[in-house]
Amino acid sequence: TLCDGMTAIRHGNGRDWWIMVNEHDTNRFYTILLDTTGPHLQFIQSVGLNVPSTLGQSCFSPDGATFATVGASTTTEGSFLDLYDFDRCTGRLSSHRRHHWTGTSVGLGVAFSPNSKNLYVSARLSIYQYDLTQTDWIGSRQSVAYYDGYESPLPTRFFAAQLAPDNRIYISCTSSADVLHVINFPDSIGNDCDVVQHGFNIGCYHYLTIPNYPNFRIFDIPNSVCDTLGINAPSSGTTYPAATDAALSIYPNPVTDGIINVQLQSESNKILRMTLVNAVGLAQVNYSAPDFGLNQLELNLPKLPAGLYYLQVFTTDGEISIKPIVIVD
Repeated sequence: TLCDGMTAIRHGNGRDWWIMVNEHDTNRFYTILLDTTGPHLQFIQSVGLNVPSTLGQSCFSPDGATFATVGASTTTEGSFLDLYDFDRCTGRLSSHRRHHWTGTSVGLGVAFSPNSKNLYVSARLSIYQYDLTQTDWIGSRQSVAYYDGYESPLPTRFFAAQLAPDNRIYISCTSSADVLHVINFPDSIGNDCDVVQHGFNIGCYHYLTIPNYPNFRIFDIPNSVCDTLGINAPSSGTTYPAATDAALSIYPNPVTDGIINVQLQSESNKILRMTLVNAVGLAQVNYSAPDFGLNQLELNLPKLPAGLYYLQVFTTDGEISIKPIVIVD
């Protein structure tokens, strides 16, 4: 995803997937349909301006209606953000618009807020927020963070971004480091989005990359022309209940000995069950027991490969809280 902008979104039929790839230094996009028989090139579409082949990133909005790609080559040639409308039934892009600016060096990341209304561009020294509800969306751009100089062990300047299942945006670094930056409330405007630089220690060193995590919480488009398979979203609606974890704490994190403590701040709220999933959303283990009616407990994790996981905690208040967990050797 860092050079060709490859990314994916679920088809409006609720089953298949669209995979989008930009051809090197052109305005041509290869639209690949992944269905039950495998991947198939559906068509090649030319739309908008040429997309320079640079170190950048692409993503779809959580509602599937917008496709964004960013890139930068040199401070002289500048940086760009491209937006397109996207049709999940046909797989076609339309209504290209571009914001171009100078002064940013190689490497940018991009991610949408959970409500698809705000867009964030991580541009090495700054993190910018765009309010896409505004007619003048370019004029709405504001800086919500400027690099604070932190090194761990090398400079932790901003790079690739990813909206995670816990509704936060995590941002990697341009140099080898053991931390990620975090946007805690990306739906909020301005500094209320709460950027915490180097706010999440992952327990190992990484460079540039971040998981390409497609949106598994988007389903069919009810009553659309492509809603023909009888595959419907879960009964709760087209998305899962919003995940919040303001009242949940998990420690220690990173995990070194396979034991963690899970605690809800509210004594009246109790834990019903929990699921540990890996970085691509596959369940590793489910926890449920008769004595789960507690607001805190000690949990023994199974022997798992080192890496990033997510613990989903279902409570008696009807909440789903999600916390990232790093398991280290």
